[in-house]
Amino acid sequence: MVGSTSPRTAILFRVYYGLLAVSVALSGALITRPVATASNPPHEIVKPAPHDAKAPIRANSSSRSGLGINWGGQRR
Repeated sequence: MVGSTSPRTAILFRVYYGLLAVSVALSGALITRPVATASNPPHEIVKPAPHDAKAPIRANSSSRSGLGINWGGQRR
């Protein structure tokens, strides 16, 4: 039942095993590499600016219930 492999199949297996060995070696190198961490963490937390109630409403703002994307080109 078990036949000998063709030379082409043997070459493909060697290429496959070679690529597998390279990928394992590169994965090992990346795993052992130290992770860059901030040695001096920031002392203050940056927060976004508060919302200005007097600011104009954007035309495509989806946060308002009456506004949105005008898909059909119809006017309201």
